[in-house]
Amino acid sequence: MKKILFFKKRNISEGLMKKIKEAAAGYDVIVENNLKSALKLVKDVEIIAGEVENDLIKAGNALKWVHVWSAGVDNYDLAYMKDKGIILTNSSGVHSIQISEYILGVMLELTKGLHLLRDQQARKLWGKVSTDELYKKTLGVLGVGDIGRRTAELGKAMGMRVLGYRKSGRPDEYVDVMYSEGQLDDMLPLCDFVVNTLPLTDSTYHLIGAAQFNAMKDGAYFINIGRGKVVDENALINALRSNKLKGAALDVFEEEPLPQESPLWDMENVIITPHISGLSPSYDERAISILVENIERYIQGRPMLNQVDFDRGY
Repeated sequence: MKKILFFKKRNISEGLMKKIKEAAAGYDVIVENNLKSALKLVKDVEIIAGEVENDLIKAGNALKWVHVWSAGVDNYDLAYMKDKGIILTNSSGVHSIQISEYILGVMLELTKGLHLLRDQQARKLWGKVSTDELYKKTLGVLGVGDIGRRTAELGKAMGMRVLGYRKSGRPDEYVDVMYSEGQLDDMLPLCDFVVNTLPLTDSTYHLIGAAQFNAMKDGAYFINIGRGKVVDENALINALRSNKLKGAALDVFEEEPLPQESPLWDMENVIITPHISGLSPSYDERAISILVENIERYIQGRPMLNQVDFDRGY
């Protein structure tokens, strides 16, 4: 019987596992949460799904398809899978609700000074801080995929003007003006908030550096939930130190965990979170809905959702 290995470091509910097994009728679905055990089982497996690791992929001699629980695939050996003819799909789309809410939350926190007020509370200080509004401000979204589109929608709901940056330049109903590849520096000076949702690829590595921060409006805010290495962190620190940027909210970093010696820790105008913007109690349910749909498509020989283009890197 053909085999699917579902690898997850923590258990998911029986109800969700039942959905996978029902979709994969005719396959032996093996569930494992220990990597050493999984490595022994993977040799004759056709499909691996879940929290897949490179070692598992390279140990699978009969592997035809890998489905990963994350949206980003920059940690995977894409060249190896391309060479072996392995299909790779991801869980793009599962983050749009929780991450867009995180972005809206930190935008409000920065403009209302809530992070500063919380610091005052911890020191039992009574003092007012300067505040602002999102209304009629300009939001710039770098990467208008699922997360960026939902963020644009929330921005419009708050009365903001929304600009988008997308490689193709393809328009979107929630974006007032869409900029394409090569036009980033034209967009940045217009934005009160710049939100990075871009994946890490060869073309996006350090896409946001000193020149881009210099191009931004004085007093703008920068938010990064994409990938840390899309941003030159030293250039970001300089932009914050010089007050070019009024503040930042950062959920991803060039090195994670963020080193203790990083100056970012001590900046009161910076909100630091430990790569948690994508967490949600609904994550597994959303991810499994994509996996179940893809199992059905795979069996039927139809095009699959979220198939990664190895040349583009996403």
